Amino acid sequence: MVQKTILMMLLIIGMLNSFTSCKKNVDNTYFESYSYINNSNHNIQVKCYYTLSDQRESMFLIEKGAKLELKQEIVFGRVDSLIINADSVKIIFDGNKSIIYHENNTSEYNIINRRNYISHEVSDNETNYSYEFKTEDYNQAE
Repeated sequence: MVQKTILMMLLIIGMLNSFTSCKKNVDNTYFESYSYINNSNHNIQVKCYYTLSDQRESMFLIEKGAKLELKQEIVFGRVDSLIINADSVKIIFDGNKSIIYHENNTSEYNIINRRNYISHEVSDNETNYSYEFKTEDYNQAE
């Protein structure tokens, strides 16, 4: 009787062990990539400002007809030096006309408002967001 009980317990332990050891390894790494296409016929500087970061500013240049690509790995937070993560941005066209956007600005030309991007799922763990600068962006500047 004792042998049957021990055998039964070993059988149950073996079955439970097989259920827990069949876990699928899941890669929790997620990537976001950002594409900025300059179709505005003007050279663009994007100055980014971050209030809650060690890096207070960053600047990106996008020549007319060019494309800027940035990527961040989402694990424990965000990469502050990206345009999308700025608290405010100043967009300067050809060094003379500019416009400033803040994160709560609802303009359809605000490049730190994710709703103004076209998103495309690249894979299960990566999404691409793209923003195209057009003549209308330039016309918003002063």
